[in-house]
Amino acid sequence: CFCDQACRLTGDCCFDYDRACPARPCFVGEWSPWSGCADQCKPTTRVRRRSVRQEPQNGGAPCPPLEERAGCLEYSTPQGQNCGHSYVPAFITTSAFNKERTRQATSPHWSTHTEDAGYCMEFKTESLTPHCALENLPLTR
Repeated sequence: CFCDQACRLTGDCCFDYDRACPARPCFVGEWSPWSGCADQCKPTTRVRRRSVRQEPQNGGAPCPPLEERAGCLEYSTPQGQNCGHSYVPAFITTSAFNKERTRQATSPHWSTHTEDAGYCMEFKTESLTPHCALENLPLTR
């Protein structure tokens, strides 16, 4: 009995094909840690990967994606210099993000005095994925 799956197409599999040639799904390893941002001082991506531990055999389930990408933004250069407020757009996230990460104003253009600590912001939102524009949900309009 040959375990090449061709018999499934031709209909002439051995009587014990399912026992002799069981389907084996793909198995993958754990995700690697996230990489750093691809670039500093502008919105970019980070990546993580995993490898195949066992290829699918005999019609087993295919492998899931081996790479994931996510948006990220570094606020300083590799030399540790602040990007400056005029170069970095606002990175809007959930309120939980604000609790985990704080950023101090290090630019001399940003006031540390409470009486003139106010500032104005202008936001431009744009969809990065085409399907967001098609959905009619409150957060996608």
